[in-house]
Amino acid sequence: MVASRPDPEDGRAKMLKISQLGSQLLNRLHAKLAPEREEFFAALSPSEYSTLCSLLERVYRERQAQTPSRR
Repeated sequence: MVASRPDPEDGRAKMLKISQLGSQLLNRLHAKLAPEREEFFAALSPSEYSTLCSLLERVYRERQAQTPSRR
């Protein structure tokens, strides 16, 4: 499900990446969980849901920018 390789910045660490098979499984899981996700976020309007996703993405990108060697 994942592939690993040495971290180019720290040879002691391993970098993990989802394999093609893992990605396919993750996509199927996302599709299967869609009804539960929709129910969970039902209290939000489409606009509010979009705003929430945008804010979370911004927080994630900022966090990634602060710790580039942990990607």
